[in-house]
Amino acid sequence: MKKLKLLVFSALLQFCLLASAQSSVNILTGITEKNAIGFMANYNYGVKKNNYEFGISHSLFEDKKYIPMKFSTTAINAGYLYNAFKNRTNSINFNIGAGLLGYYEHINNPDRILLNSKNGIGFGVFAVAQTDIYLFDRLSFLLRVQQNYMPKSTTGNFNPFLALGLRYIIN
Repeated sequence: MKKLKLLVFSALLQFCLLASAQSSVNILTGITEKNAIGFMANYNYGVKKNNYEFGISHSLFEDKKYIPMKFSTTAINAGYLYNAFKNRTNSINFNIGAGLLGYYEHINNPDRILLNSKNGIGFGVFAVAQTDIYLFDRLSFLLRVQQNYMPKSTTGNFNPFLALGLRYIIN
């Protein structure tokens, strides 16, 4: 009987958490290191002040300093964001967070001059600060600053991303 009560209580608790959850989709574009362009799409799942984020990003840039080369990085990220501040009317939210990312880096080097540059898969971490400014009940404007740490990247260990975008709240 105790197990049944515990099971019912657990099911009710999960139902209450899911009922208070908020799902949203983010689309962002911005600049990355070396004035490159980047794109990001995220799915967020939030309960109270906790947000879980799953997304994909892609950045393209060209290095003309020594040898003209084009780079592209595609990353999949999963992270946690905490709502650190919101104003009284809940129209402005400030979130901070961190997470893990896996990436694939492609280097378009037709001359194959750099021997230590190669395409490849790597793993890293990221830290993020994000501000939401609500335009309507289900739509907000985003300003995001993200610092990626990718230790095996040819483009550098630290890759910043400054982006603007929109968030659509599903429920």
